[in-house]
Amino acid sequence: MGKRLREKYPPVKEVTDADRIGMVREIFSTVPAKYDFLNHFLSLRRDVAWRHFTARKMRFFETQRLLDVATGTGDLAIDAAETYPSIRVTGVDFVQEMMDL
Repeated sequence: MGKRLREKYPPVKEVTDADRIGMVREIFSTVPAKYDFLNHFLSLRRDVAWRHFTARKMRFFETQRLLDVATGTGDLAIDAAETYPSIRVTGVDFVQEMMDL
């Protein structure tokens, strides 16, 4: 690991939970524009197949609601809403920049 990277992101065991959360938020707030592309490219688009598979396997109780926690760019929430048009979908993420896409 490079020196600058070590200074900016010390080993996990050396930081507090609050600092760790801040680092994760910082990392994910810098990648939103490239996140989906990288996800598709690096997985050879297997991420798309995984989301379709997951959405088709979902089952809902009488509330017909889905809460997607850590939704990122919302791909799974969107896929679920398209697969089950009658459900109500809510996606939340602690990195606003991811959801702004």
